[in-house]
Amino acid sequence: MRNRKGKWQPFDALTGYHEALEKVVLQKNKQARPVLASEYFEELNEKLYEALASKQEVSIKYYDDGYIYKVSGIISKVDTVYKMIIINNKKIPLNYITEIILEEKI
Repeated sequence: MRNRKGKWQPFDALTGYHEALEKVVLQKNKQARPVLASEYFEELNEKLYEALASKQEVSIKYYDDGYIYKVSGIISKVDTVYKMIIINNKKIPLNYITEIILEEKI
């Protein structure tokens, strides 16, 4: 692998080559949006309601632009008008959520 890296060093002098290479790698690593069953949506809704009622810390996995991200914290608000939740000052659309994990209380 080390030999291959040295092979491309002359191209680093080209303007924009490094940025273009990074974009290609990012595009290559993208995933398709996960398809969730309707029963799973009901389970997500129950977990969301439970986390709101008990002010319990949660970890939320969500899909955005080809990648799965994870954020943890206490849900501060559910905006029913714009259909998104707010956790740690981050707005996540409800239809982006793929998993809600309730953190265990100690």
